[in-house]
Amino acid sequence: ATGGCSLTGSGYVFDSTIFNSAQIYGHAAAAGAVAVAAVDYREIEQGGDRTPPQNVINVERFSSLGGVLPFFYTGNGTPLPGGVQLRAKPELSAPDGTNTTFFVQDSDADGFPNFFGTSAAAPHAAAVAALVRQQNPSLSPAGVLTALTTTAVDIESAGYDYLSGFGLVDAVDAVA
Repeated sequence: ATGGCSLTGSGYVFDSTIFNSAQIYGHAAAAGAVAVAAVDYREIEQGGDRTPPQNVINVERFSSLGGVLPFFYTGNGTPLPGGVQLRAKPELSAPDGTNTTFFVQDSDADGFPNFFGTSAAAPHAAAVAALVRQQNPSLSPAGVLTALTTTAVDIESAGYDYLSGFGLVDAVDAVA
């Protein structure tokens, strides 16, 4: 272990007394953008029994810790009118680790490589947003986000939390 963090056979381990502040930044923190945490699809399939604590669906260890992020300036450096703008991130969680045809590692040994990370989870959330919009074409972007967040399956801590946002995106309920 070095400086409160280590790499073990089970992945990265961070000292929560050191790494306890919001880690989301850049495009994921932008106004109008939706930050998405990653959840291993096997954790979802197994009802939270893959990663401790048991019976709790957990986000991946590498998903950034969110929080209420303060913004003081516009993109060009002008102070925001009305002062500080607060953005709670992430908004949602979605599955990662699903099959692809273009990566090398086949972690579930089913003959297809798997794609892990928030870069794999975000397209799943976007696909559900597209289905919601297809079902109701007049829905505004804010309305689509509301459909996704109000139907999300609560995971991690009860209610909104800075690891999973409002929870795991639920395509069936969101479209309905």
